[in-house]
Amino acid sequence: MKKIGIMASIILLISCLSSSSIANPNVSYTPPVKILIDGYYVKSDGLAEFYGNALYLPLQVISSHLGANVTIDQNAEKMTISHKNIQLSFTFNSKTALWNGERITLPKHYIKNGQVMVPHSFIRTLFGASIEWQSATKTAAILSPEVGKLPKSTVISDQTIASLLDLNLFLQQHPFETLTAEEQKVIKRVRKEWAKETPFLMLGEKVFSKDGIFIEELSPANRPIKLMMVPLDSRPANVYYPVKIGALSGFSVMTPPNDWLGDLHEEGNTVLIKDWMKQFAHEAAGFIISIDMLAYGGLVPSRSYNHSLEEVYENLAVIKELKKTYPDKPIYVYDSIQRLTVTINSKYSQKDYSRVREWAQLYDRVYHFNERNDRERLKELETLIPTELLADYQKARKRNHEINKLMIDLLDEGTIDYLILSQDDAAEYGFHRIESEQLQQKLAELGIEEDRAVIFPGTDEIDMVLLSRFSSKFYKISPNYFISYSGTHGEDYLPEYEDIMLDENINRHIIASGGTITTNRDKANIQLMVHTPPIKEKDRVNSVQLFIDEIKSLTNLGIPTAVIDASTFTAEPLFTKKLLEEIDFPQLYGYSAWNTMGNRIGIAIGQASPRFAFMNNQTALFDSDVFKEATKHQAEFLLSRISTDWDYKSNTIKQLRQFAKSIGANGDDLQEDYPIVKRFTLRFMEDMVKQRGAENFDNKRIPHFIKDGNVYYKTISTYEDAFIDLPWKRDFDIAIYPKVTMKNNEEVNLIK
Repeated sequence: MKKIGIMASIILLISCLSSSSIANPNVSYTPPVKILIDGYYVKSDGLAEFYGNALYLPLQVISSHLGANVTIDQNAEKMTISHKNIQLSFTFNSKTALWNGERITLPKHYIKNGQVMVPHSFIRTLFGASIEWQSATKTAAILSPEVGKLPKSTVISDQTIASLLDLNLFLQQHPFETLTAEEQKVIKRVRKEWAKETPFLMLGEKVFSKDGIFIEELSPANRPIKLMMVPLDSRPANVYYPVKIGALSGFSVMTPPNDWLGDLHEEGNTVLIKDWMKQFAHEAAGFIISIDMLAYGGLVPSRSYNHSLEEVYENLAVIKELKKTYPDKPIYVYDSIQRLTVTINSKYSQKDYSRVREWAQLYDRVYHFNERNDRERLKELETLIPTELLADYQKARKRNHEINKLMIDLLDEGTIDYLILSQDDAAEYGFHRIESEQLQQKLAELGIEEDRAVIFPGTDEIDMVLLSRFSSKFYKISPNYFISYSGTHGEDYLPEYEDIMLDENINRHIIASGGTITTNRDKANIQLMVHTPPIKEKDRVNSVQLFIDEIKSLTNLGIPTAVIDASTFTAEPLFTKKLLEEIDFPQLYGYSAWNTMGNRIGIAIGQASPRFAFMNNQTALFDSDVFKEATKHQAEFLLSRISTDWDYKSNTIKQLRQFAKSIGANGDDLQEDYPIVKRFTLRFMEDMVKQRGAENFDNKRIPHFIKDGNVYYKTISTYEDAFIDLPWKRDFDIAIYPKVTMKNNEEVNLIK
């Protein structure tokens, strides 16, 4: 960022302008002025305008979009702007302001619709931004210093683009067709590298850019074992996570292009996905298929009645085609039991979400448990919830339940080889309870046992659980788990949004992932350390320290260890801080601390099990590129996990939501406010991920492979960079895709 000049010069520059404050100026020219900041049009409600010969801009709007923190004291009519090395405060009608502790003269300014309007020269001086008036489109084009300093000539380099972390934004400023041939080569090379790091951009060996543009055909990869995955949707937990877990355990996971998988508002393209499956099935050693995506176009679309039962049957016919053509390739399938309520978006509000959730539970209590005291509230809710919403909800539930039963039939006839029926967000009561009982009964009547099908709470993690199962079968290694709790035992802990006890959910996830459970710690392959609420609150500090000491002892001995933080809805501060301070984090085989308990369990086990199986694969060459790359992917995924669950979900998201509220944005569905909220997020998270990498990953050892009772290690050299985004344009999901470099060394440490 350009440094602010000498204060005296700044005062002189600003004082050249008139210093009088205007209450109601006579604006001489008022075209419909638009504001463009770093390539994005921002919502300004027509505030920008010309006064005399000067272009006046809304100070709060511009400051917020440039990443500054703006606070207003309405009683004192005072504004404060804080941004990096800038601290500016003034009262609305004052002729002076405090800038970094020094008194300066303000330019002529006025109030319009609650916004302080200042000349564009003040914005330029305050932030070091460049401002250009584009008369043809009546647009004030503003470039922040970070973007404005980007080169427009052949000095462009890989590092230039990577530091921006947003290739699309760069190309908005420098269209591809206007670049030189050498510059275009650099862009293509960067796209190719990103495609390698995120294999979900690949169709077989064809590489596509993030915007779906074909780049080139790749030569065969080092990871010859490919899995075809049709994910639940395009969120990081359903694409990046399983793809990364595949990479850290020696597999290449193929998925359809992200653009085909839909988002919060658009359902996935099932027609293209089916064609893709048929075209590339020959390359896959096995299949992992989300029925929600294949049948309805994703998890969110599955909650609405946009497709009839007949249309869904037609979409699912491809599964039988795959089995007929490739009878020896395993087909693992998962289908969700619909959750209690609707999705919060621009169509349905938080009130709709809460009312439908309550209504579904009360309906079960009133009509199946005869709890008459709830009848009045149930009728009240039915008047508050839109009739068409309830009708759509019930039709979708009925259809989805029929598909749940169809999956059991396909399993029974041998079309699919393993089935998970995952219970999306639930509670003790609700329609799902009855549906789950009916499905369990159907499985029992057909004699289908847990080695072929399972029902448990969770949804987003199932791709990882099934990938782990495939890994276990492929490497012929079934990890044996010993489970420890820091406080409340899992058999006494019923997590929110779930309908079975924690210990039972963990057991079902382990079995589904291809693992086993032991009550003898010495016989375990992996120690699963589950941090739960203390039995007595006064014992929290002591129980956390004892648990941290236990984890430290295990990792110091080289014993494979995975951690699940199940104490609160997000990573618990006391435990997480001690974990980061006292444990070498890259020593962990798996980690998870956020979202529903089923999600956490599946992510941690889904990482630890295939990683352990791969590291114990005695048929591989331990010095091969496959092993080297897999260890690098393990380090990057662990950094992504702690940055997501702790740095973002437990910390930054609170500030983000406050910021979004201050500008009137809806965090559940940002829409046109996405650019400014993304910018705010990047300004926090880029530094936080960099710091996390430096503090907890740089020069740290990480388990590389296990042979003859010895653990061989590699050392992480340094954190390089990270791609960060809010991919669904809401604050709930964040993409953090870090890169690290590894040192070329190996150490041995005997497991005691």
